[in-house]
Amino acid sequence: MDMTSIMTERAPLALASPSFAVARGATNSAEDSTAMLPFSPTQPVGEIVAHFPGASRLFERYAIDYCCGGRLPLANACAARGLDPLALIAELSEAVTRADLKELRDWTAEPLADLIEHILVAYHAPLRAELPRLARLAGRALERHGNDGMLPFEAIAGQIAELEAELESHMLKEERVLFPAVRRLEAAAGGALTPVAEPCGSIAFPIQAMEHEHAEAGAHLAELRRITRGYEVPAGACNTVTALVEGLAEFETELHRHIHLENEILFPRALTLSGRGCAES
Repeated sequence: MDMTSIMTERAPLALASPSFAVARGATNSAEDSTAMLPFSPTQPVGEIVAHFPGASRLFERYAIDYCCGGRLPLANACAARGLDPLALIAELSEAVTRADLKELRDWTAEPLADLIEHILVAYHAPLRAELPRLARLAGRALERHGNDGMLPFEAIAGQIAELEAELESHMLKEERVLFPAVRRLEAAAGGALTPVAEPCGSIAFPIQAMEHEHAEAGAHLAELRRITRGYEVPAGACNTVTALVEGLAEFETELHRHIHLENEILFPRALTLSGRGCAES
């Protein structure tokens, strides 16, 4: 299948271990925390989550975008939310200190084939089950509540339908074209294939296309957050509406983690492999 043609078609939670040493012990100030850990206000938020995925929970709490906005420095992300970056660094320090490192996995160091398998099992498969469930809940809520003012259920249902169509097309492109190409690049780099199996630069365009589609998905999430008033369950909501709003909030968290793994870890590492192959050819 031609990689360029399929990418141009338009159609509708485990933690990883830090790659740095963790200093343990009590801290007395935000300044102490910055000395303890290699977090800094100038560090991109996506890089922080790449090395310490537990930070994603903290960033979610403060509505800091670490997936599509992962290249933004921590200081800028904090400024946009009216947060003190040194105070946030102190919270990151505490989160690292509390982490059970024996249960963590560092995806910046694992084989790319393993990371791809993790994305397929932990994110692609659940997403295909969850979006239809959310669509059914939105449909039932619309039937029962209509335009009674509780929430704009018609708009919510529309956003979910668009997300489902767009993400299914997106995942198929990854599964049929991009992920196999990355696996071949890694196998070639490890000596399992010779020469490098992909033409120089062949994955740069599809990765750029996938990142663009990630941004589009992020825009849908931002709109869902807006029209649900920050995923706040309305007073007097029935079980269907409660399940819908809580499900959307959890879906946003999981999609953020999914996109982060690809944008900030898988894609840059694949591009590095591709560049190395070009240099050696």
